[in-house]
Amino acid sequence: MLAGKEPARIFLFARNRNLFRRLESKTYSPSGYVGVTGACRYSGVEKGKGGPNTNDGKGSSSQNAIKHGGRSKVLRILAGEDPEEYERIKNGWRAEYGPQGHMQETLVGNLIESEWMLQRARRNRCNAEARAAGDEGREPYLWTAEESHQVELMQRYLTTAERSFYRAFNAMQGLRKDMMRDSSEVGRLELQNVHLSAENSQLRASQQNKPAAQARSTKASSAKSKKPDKIEILDQWVEIEVIDGKTITTLYPSNEELLDEKARMAVPPTLVYRRLNFVDGVPPEYLWTTTDPVTVEFGGLATQRIRLDRWLELIETERASGTGHLQGCEIMPRPEERGDCECESCTRAKARIETEGK
Repeated sequence: MLAGKEPARIFLFARNRNLFRRLESKTYSPSGYVGVTGACRYSGVEKGKGGPNTNDGKGSSSQNAIKHGGRSKVLRILAGEDPEEYERIKNGWRAEYGPQGHMQETLVGNLIESEWMLQRARRNRCNAEARAAGDEGREPYLWTAEESHQVELMQRYLTTAERSFYRAFNAMQGLRKDMMRDSSEVGRLELQNVHLSAENSQLRASQQNKPAAQARSTKASSAKSKKPDKIEILDQWVEIEVIDGKTITTLYPSNEELLDEKARMAVPPTLVYRRLNFVDGVPPEYLWTTTDPVTVEFGGLATQRIRLDRWLELIETERASGTGHLQGCEIMPRPEERGDCECESCTRAKARIETEGK
């Protein structure tokens, strides 16, 4: 028997001998030890061959393994895709939101990329099913295991792309809502400044010993002679969500706050704009807003443009119903002072007004 540390010494000697044998079959290059057979991925020092060296070549080779683009982390326009369609999507969303600043540019960019990936996922899903069905139109139970796997895989990519798109869309809508809140608050502060300035003017006038009646007469005549440069409106954002199967309607600002804003306005408003945002699709309580099946399933925006007197009647009716939801009514066309509109809703509203005038 070997005593003491002899077994350990024999083991270390055997291990080091094997290591030296492996190193003898290697040669040294600037990148370290590599095989003389050229099996390494070094830039071709041993064999004089290598991959592309130019930026264009590297960019082209980076797409060699792309099959369907469903998992791509970088936005690309693949072979067979239409660059003009991408430009249409990009220009459409930029025209819709008019992004300003880094935050808005980032959110709109996410929305553009998400819709492009959604369109690609839909094409891939349809193509996978068409390949599986073949020219004979085979039923799913006749598909091979690989064909069924490909269809299921493309369906998962489509579901992921849809979620990504609506997440980006709702983020942009949330930003718009926050901006409307901020602008509403700024408008209130501006109105307060107007009233304070008017009060200061009245105080200065009274200090100059002007008769109160004459001051009131002068103020009334100036108010009558002044014509508004644009039509005044009240703006309200309506968030409609479905939480645990229950439809929740939230108003920003509330009807009470909107009435207070109306009372502070120097020029009475003519119209009330209700901008409805359906976050989780259109619930049954609001099917009167649209007949578009895509909007009903996935949600979107709708606008109620109402005369002031009709809005006052409507909020009383809605309060009496006790549901907390809005109700439909006849809408008004977009006024010319705010940019005339020829959409289907505005066209019907104009025709209705002309018929009532006759």
